[in-house]
Amino acid sequence: MLQLYGHFAFIIGRTEAGLAALRRAVVLDPLNRDSHRFLGRVLYFGRQNEEAIGVLRDALALDPEDPESFAFRGITYYALSDLERARASCESKPDDWRNQWCLAITYNKLGRHADAEAELAKMKAELGDAAAYQYATIYAQRGNVPKALEWLDSRCACATRGWSC
Repeated sequence: MLQLYGHFAFIIGRTEAGLAALRRAVVLDPLNRDSHRFLGRVLYFGRQNEEAIGVLRDALALDPEDPESFAFRGITYYALSDLERARASCESKPDDWRNQWCLAITYNKLGRHADAEAELAKMKAELGDAAAYQYATIYAQRGNVPKALEWLDSRCACATRGWSC
C-alpha cells in the first residue's frame, strides 16, 4: 500500500511525501522488488538519477529477470547521458515494450536510426495507440516536436472520451 501511496503522492506533486513513503516501503520490506522499482521510478522522475540507478540495481538483484527495472535503469542511464549503459540495460529484455521504448530513444541518440525505427515499429505493432505518451517522448527526443505533440494530443483525445488508449 505504501508503494501505491508513494507513487500517487509524487504524481500529485507531493514529492517529499511520496519519496518518504517509498523509502519507508523499502525499509519495511527490503526483499520486495516492487518497492525498489517504484522508488527507482520516482527518483528518476524526480531527477535524482544517481540514486535511482542504485535503487534499480537493488530491484534487479532481487529479480534479475524484471524487464521494467531494466527499462527504467536504461532510461535513467540515458538521462545521465551514459548511452552505452542505457543500451546494455534495455537490450537485456528486448521483447518488453518498456525496453523497446528505451531502445528507440537510445539507438537514435547513438546514430542507429534504423534500429530505433525498428523498436518503435515493434511497439506500435504490439500496443497500437496505447503508448501515446511513450511515442511522444520518442519523437521529442528526436527533436520532432510536431509529431510529439500530435501523440500527446491523441492521448488527451482518448482521455476526454473516456477511452483507455
